[in-house]
Formats: sequence, C-alpha cells, structure tokens
Amino acid sequence: MSANPDVMASSRSGRLHVEACDLTDLAHRFGTPVFVLSSQRIRDNYTRIERAFAERWPEGSVGILPAFKAAPYLAIRQLLSSLGAGCDTFGESELEGAVRGGTDPSRISVNGSIKSPEVIRRGIELGARIVIDAPREFEICAREARAQGRKARLLFRIKPELAGLDLESDFAPVPIHELTDRIRYGLPTCEALPLGPLAAADANIEVLGFHAHVGRHSTDMKLWDALVRATVSLVAELRKAWGWSDWTPRILDFGGGFAPPRNYDTDHHRSGEPAPPIELYAETMTRALRESLNQHEIAAEGLTLELEPGRGIHSDTGVHLTRVTNIKTDTGPAPRTWLEVDTSEQFLGTYAMDPSQHPFLFRITNRADAEPVRQVDIVGKSCGGEMLLLDADVPEVEVGDVVALEDTGAYIESLACNFNALPRPGTLLIQGSEAEWIRRPETIDEVYARDVVPEKMLGASRS
Repeated sequence: MSANPDVMASSRSGRLHVEACDLTDLAHRFGTPVFVLSSQRIRDNYTRIERAFAERWPEGSVGILPAFKAAPYLAIRQLLSSLGAGCDTFGESELEGAVRGGTDPSRISVNGSIKSPEVIRRGIELGARIVIDAPREFEICAREARAQGRKARLLFRIKPELAGLDLESDFAPVPIHELTDRIRYGLPTCEALPLGPLAAADANIEVLGFHAHVGRHSTDMKLWDALVRATVSLVAELRKAWGWSDWTPRILDFGGGFAPPRNYDTDHHRSGEPAPPIELYAETMTRALRESLNQHEIAAEGLTLELEPGRGIHSDTGVHLTRVTNIKTDTGPAPRTWLEVDTSEQFLGTYAMDPSQHPFLFRITNRADAEPVRQVDIVGKSCGGEMLLLDADVPEVEVGDVVALEDTGAYIESLACNFNALPRPGTLLIQGSEAEWIRRPETIDEVYARDVVPEKMLGASRS
C-alpha cells in the first residue's frame, strides 16, 4: 500500500504498484483493458466507515450494508461478508448475488421500487428484510408471509421533507429538495399513513423500522444533518398517527451517498472536489440523530443505525489498465497529439462526463516517476466521442505503455456496455502479491450469446 492513505497505487523504482503487484506486469500477463481491485483497500475502507460511526453511536449498534450495485462481484461480496457486512440489494439478481456471496440473510435488505412477487417471496423465505416502497409491496408481503407461515420483516422507506434545505444538487443545477421530492423512491406520507394499522393487525408482519436514502447529491454537511432530522421528524409523525407511542423503531437506515475521498466520480459534474472525511459524516449524522430523537422523545438506547455506502467504500479501491496502441500527431495550425488506447468510454461510466474537466486521475504505470513533457488527448477505441482525457500532461510515451485510470472501483464496471459489440473487460482482485480473475473478460461469442436468428431467416438467406 502507498504510504499516503489517500492514494492506493504507489511508485516503486518508477513502476506503479497496487499492494505488492506491479501493474505493468499485470497488464502484460492478463491483457488490457482490465479492471484491478485491491482487497486490502476494500478492507481498510469498510473498517474505517464502520469504526467512524460505531465510535460516535455508543447508544446502540451500527450496521454497514454496502450497496451490491457498486461492486457487483461475488468475490467482493464474499470479502465483505467475511468482514461482517450486510448487503443492500435491488431486484432478484442482486438478491441472489448477496446470497451467493455469503451474506447473512438476516442482514440483506431487499430494496428498490417495483418489486416483483418473486423477489418478495424469496426475501421472506430467506429471512431478509423487505424495504417497503409502495402499498402494493406491503400487500404482497402480507400475502406471502401468510402463505409461508413466516414473519415478513419490514422497513418502511419514507420520503422526508427537505424543503428547508437550500442546497443545489451535484447531479444537476436543481435544488436537492426538488429532486428528492420528484424522484419516486419511498412511500409518500399519504401512502404510509394507512400501513401502520394494517401492520399492527397482521401477526405475520414485523416492522423493524424505517429507511430513508437521498443519494450522492452533495458533500455539504447541511444535507446530512437535514436528512437525519427530517427523517426522525417524519418517523415521529407516523408513530403518533399510528398510535404507536409505546413502540420504538429498532432500525433507522439512512442509505448511502457518501462521496469517495478524492471525489472523482464520472456520474456528476463536480468531479475532483475533495470530499469530507467519513468521520465528519459520522459526527454530523450521529449528533443530529441523538438530538432529534431526544426532541421527539424517541428512545435512542439500543437503536441500530444503518448505512449503505457504495462508492464510499469502493471508488478508490480500483484502477483500470489500458495500453497505448497508437499515437497520432497533427502538425498543422493547431498542433495536437492523440494517444489512442485500447479501452473505451463505453466501459467507464462517463455518461455525465464534462470533457473540459479530467474525470480520471491517471498515471503511466511504467513511467510513474517521469515528469510531464507535453499535452495529449487520451482517447478510446469505440466510434463514440471517446474523449477520455483532454490536454493531459504526460511524460514521453510510446506505443505499448500502460495507462492506469485511478478511482475506478465503484459503479464504473457495472455500467459497462457492448457499444460497437465490444466485449467488456474482466476484473482482477489483488491480494498481496497475487492477482486472480474475479470476473473474466467477455468473449465475442458471449457478446452474441443471447441472439437468436429465426430458422426461416436462415433458410431465406441460403436461397
């Protein structure tokens, strides 16, 4: 690991390493493009987040349920499970991934909207928690729990009112409260109000608590303070309306959305602004929770505070390796050099990228200590725009050199697509001096594996 805790990759004798692995060597051994993840960095990030909140919430326990979608690999899920992590899932496939990755079923949240009866049925069978996003889902839970003779363990996902928050979203130049109000996730209060009495009257329903998630809208602590206070206020309102004054929630889940340390996300337009440390998130949120629970006379003792960090755990755990395959130079009135590399924006989740900014930190793995001598545009291989890095400062570079795009551990690989019928890259996991595939590279045959050509069309072409 690097001596600098904010930098995962370190230079040794001019060559970039992650843990004890030489990245240039990995590129030659396994081929490019390829994603590379650090198991140690994942452990460190998970442990730091858990400790930050646990130290500041002695009233009860802290549960960390990393979002499956942020790093959808069975091996990574197995690693997180070994650390005691739960899992936030969306849909049948993610639920199955959490199970196959060794997650304790009682610590799996079946989350998201438009849940199918099948995923609710499976969640109840496993003993997972169902996060209710609509009255229809409550009805399915009641029916399935009765049919199975089991308890349906529920969290109600609610929509706290943030109208008093004067902050603009990082995703778009719109006030956060307008976006959170417009986005469909969560039970509108008018739909939540009838559910309490129904739950109280059903012996197969067990209400564990509440869930509220707004996502990665801002690194300003005013958002996180407001989210906690507004959530507790709404919990108090519902508890009173339901006549549940003697009932105390066992769980309050505030979702995820914590920015990664260096804040190089490609899915919003403010990439690169330094993020607050996770300890500041923890201090802000636990203080707000303590004060607001006290204000509304809700007991804090024994309450489990849950969080679902995705990018906050995974973003800086990965690098993407790509090889320089060609160098083009224009010596005309506007001189320009393009470094053509063998990866693509189609693999890198740059759908919200502003080409005028650098969405990636990068280094040349075999020239890690070399000083920059010129500016180039680093461009990918699809027929899209492919402006990965414009006016990038690089040392002397040759065809065959390897570029490492940093902070590519979260979401990016899971957003990869097959534009131009490009096979998607594989992913390696580093553990000390060893690197192994945890997702192998896609083949051309696999790109077309779902295609079916009707027999009559084949006959027509032969005739």
